[in-house]
Amino acid sequence: MAVMIIPPKLLEKMILIKYSLDTTTSGLNQKILEIFLKEGYLEKHMRKMRKIFKFKYKFMLKLLLNIPNIKIMHIPKGVFFLDTVIR
Repeated sequence: MAVMIIPPKLLEKMILIKYSLDTTTSGLNQKILEIFLKEGYLEKHMRKMRKIFKFKYKFMLKLLLNIPNIKIMHIPKGVFFLDTVIR
């Protein structure tokens, strides 16, 4: 941990230098995540991914139901896992 007292006129420049030199945490990644969350992009992304995974789940289920030697033991709602048995 380090502490610096920086004159206000140098603060912005020092923050940029700190972000460019800090190898343990990515300031850029943290800022992107902050904006992603604050601007509501996470909710939009989650809605998009739910649609994609719902499509993939239904497609996979349709294919598995047509395989003669596989029995689906349980088809859950809301998750992407199926219990199957190969006969």
